[in-house]
Amino acid sequence: AGVPIIAVVKGNGYGFGMTEFTKILLENGINSFAVTEISDLPILRDILKDEEIIVLRSTCVKSECEIIAKYDATAVIGSLNAAQVMNEVAKEMGKTVKCNLKIDTGMGRYGFMPNEINEAVKCYDMENLEFVGAYTHFPCAFEQNGPTKAQLEIFKDVMKHIESKVGSVGTLHCANSPALFNFDNVSLGAVRIG
Repeated sequence: AGVPIIAVVKGNGYGFGMTEFTKILLENGINSFAVTEISDLPILRDILKDEEIIVLRSTCVKSECEIIAKYDATAVIGSLNAAQVMNEVAKEMGKTVKCNLKIDTGMGRYGFMPNEINEAVKCYDMENLEFVGAYTHFPCAFEQNGPTKAQLEIFKDVMKHIESKVGSVGTLHCANSPALFNFDNVSLGAVRIG
């Protein structure tokens, strides 16, 4: 990859056992991890003391935001509503929550659409959120002739516009395992490998 690896250990570590898999990765120099389920945070935080844990889905549910903040995880912000709820929770808890902005370049699940730059920029003004990165997801990266290259260019363009308005946007990451192995120049600042 040539850049830091964010180890995705969702789905019980893809069947290898999340606890065992995480310990092995930690022993081998990985210091950033990602999951999709909030319920994985207490288990991971038992193993990972200061390492980053990114929750790879945006949420507007206050109780979920409270768990993310409690376990010092990195929240994903995919809507203005998600940013507002997370900011309010962080304020109530007296914390600053680290966040990654999610841009939807074609997954169609959640995230700011490329034409919602102004909405995304508003998130950076929230005083209890610290944006340390941004990402998108390539759902068709296993297809060499799919839309992945176009998605990469859209993501880079969107982030360039956001950066011109807010300054540093942190670490950009978009390459999942198939993108890393099937395409050149997709690593950016980090890669998310399952």
